Amino acid sequence: MEDLVMYGTPAEGVYTTSEIVAKYTGVSFEHVRHLTNKYHDELERFGVLVFENPKLGETGRPQKLWHYNEQQATLLITFMRNTPAVIEFKSNLVEAFYSQREELAHKTIALATIKPVNKSISEVVHDSWPDNPHMYSTIHNLALLSRARMQSNSRQRLM
Repeated sequence: MEDLVMYGTPAEGVYTTSEIVAKYTGVSFEHVRHLTNKYHDELERFGVLVFENPKLGETGRPQKLWHYNEQQATLLITFMRNTPAVIEFKSNLVEAFYSQREELAHKTIALATIKPVNKSISEVVHDSWPDNPHMYSTIHNLALLSRARMQSNSRQRLM
């Protein structure tokens, strides 16, 4: 089975589309569009309804492809008859949203643990040589000497 839900922008989050709903519930795309228009206000109680107008081939007219967040998709499919295909889709959709939410939470935790740590040179010197108070001036002098050599080398290359 194809992916039922996908990631959007950070503001949009995880969503499914009207095309996916139509495909896996066995109802027509037009019926899903009709339900979306009919219950638009109810669906927007759970967030702004986002849509896109993808081109359908070279000559096809674009159709609104609605994006539903988890609450909107759940509400929308409650407006459909409980055919075997709709019941199967409801179960799979709930599982897919839960799975994506778990994956996103794991990624967020992983990113939080690998944040780069920026230290100043004085912190590095203090952590590396805590008992040597003269190391600050030594490192500072080495940095100045290195800078002077780099400038000297770049001037020689220009000549």
